[in-house]
Amino acid sequence: MQYLKSDSFTTPFAGILIGLGTMCGSSSNGAAEFMLRPQMLIKQQTAYIGLGVERRIASLSSQEIVKWLKDEGIPLAVIAEIAGVERKSVYAWLGGGAVKPHNQERLEKIYALLNENKLTNLRHLYRFWSRNIIGKRSLGILFEEKVLDEISIRHALTQLWPLAKKEAVRDSASTIPLQSNPFIRDSREVTTSYDV
Repeated sequence: MQYLKSDSFTTPFAGILIGLGTMCGSSSNGAAEFMLRPQMLIKQQTAYIGLGVERRIASLSSQEIVKWLKDEGIPLAVIAEIAGVERKSVYAWLGGGAVKPHNQERLEKIYALLNENKLTNLRHLYRFWSRNIIGKRSLGILFEEKVLDEISIRHALTQLWPLAKKEAVRDSASTIPLQSNPFIRDSREVTTSYDV
């Protein structure tokens, strides 16, 4: 019965077994159950495959990622820094310009990291962009490194997302619209003290 182990089980082989079971069916319950095992394994495997496909993030173009970062509240100069390019390249991408494959890959990683366990929009997270989290390094510095240290970035984000969420709650409870005064909006981190 080695051929029925789940780790060595293949779908075409299961189809043959199911076909044989249907053609040479036995009247005893034990034989019928034996023949249905491969079918149950196929259902389990396809159920997991289906879940994995649905959970994947659709691949976005560099233009869509840059537009998303901008709309979420990250300045274009900062987008250029974390993408490792000049500002004119970011403007070109927004206009539909060509992107090198390594730049597209970096933008996709940045997008995936910032969307993972996201609690609020990036405008609130950006208020803590320069706060030192890991040693003397801030989230901004971690994103500017030539090779992204995904573990350190995730660690920093787990500490900063709750702070950003508190800022979002404060903004929604505030009676004065912060969008009207950029000085108050951008200097909020200085006047607010949170324990990290």
